[in-house]
Amino acid sequence: MGIQDLTKSIKKHSPDAIKSMKPQDIEGTIYGVDVYSYLYPAKYNPSAKGKGHHIRFFFDLIVTWRQAWKQLLMVFDGDTRNVTAKMDTVAKRQEIRQQQKDIITEMTERLESGIATEKDLEDLEKATRNNIKINESDLDDLKRLFAYLHIPYYQAVGEADCLLATMYKTGKIHGVISEDSDMLTHGVGMVMRGLIDATNRTAGVVNVYNLNSILTGFKMTMSQFVDFCILSGCDYCPRIPGVGPAGAFKHIHSGGTPLTFNIDSTYEEKYREAVRMFTCHTDIQDRVAMEQNVDMDIKAWLLEHTNITEKTVDEKLRIFNDPVVPVKRKPLILAKK
Repeated sequence: MGIQDLTKSIKKHSPDAIKSMKPQDIEGTIYGVDVYSYLYPAKYNPSAKGKGHHIRFFFDLIVTWRQAWKQLLMVFDGDTRNVTAKMDTVAKRQEIRQQQKDIITEMTERLESGIATEKDLEDLEKATRNNIKINESDLDDLKRLFAYLHIPYYQAVGEADCLLATMYKTGKIHGVISEDSDMLTHGVGMVMRGLIDATNRTAGVVNVYNLNSILTGFKMTMSQFVDFCILSGCDYCPRIPGVGPAGAFKHIHSGGTPLTFNIDSTYEEKYREAVRMFTCHTDIQDRVAMEQNVDMDIKAWLLEHTNITEKTVDEKLRIFNDPVVPVKRKPLILAKK
């Protein structure tokens, strides 16, 4: 997921491009959120996190950024199974998920037969934690939460990445909140990551990546950066054997491109499709925006569907409805439509 070792490359060649900042100190006021980027980790190991953790994660996210007087727009993936450039990656992920299911089935049968070993139990526990399922009910939970809190949410036709990049390039948002590093490759100038990092959460900060600073530190144009990311390893194109991020960096600086390697026509086709995915984004008008008002008792709903205590719910709703006014900052100006 994302670009292989991109953060490591940035820290090596352009360390000043990443800054740990509190939400209220980040420039801009409107940010798009890559929902699936956080839904999967929020669903990881639900037995340890408790009931409705995916709801709680997004409720906390909204309240935290609301307290910093920031507006969030939520973006869901659409049907990504038909994204041609990503079919190989999707197939690999499906294979891994099937392997986890097979382990669960086999170890459960051994447990029921009374022949399970300590190692079997460990394998079963690990596979169960990693067997993350996203159901329609999970999505409905989030959409209901967003609707009640009047948080706009959008359904992309394909991948959320492309819609978020379009929103950024048309000036509808000032940056993107996502754990996927390839948002930078899509041309988003400011990407906030590290929201699921325990140390960051405790400190109340996120990692802010600045694309212009990265390009300056890398001494690359945007097109060269895209080539570097593809060579390093991305979801849309297979890596060239023997070429990793270090080799990719050296190759691009020598004036090369992925096509200057001795590659076949199949790779060339996938490379050009990867470039297209990273640079040609569909107009936002082709997307379906969804926002609705609902009539419900949000407090009762949260208490029923999560393990959040009543005291915590009351406090967070108070913050959401009456956030502290932060220090005034000059807002960024959105691009004209």
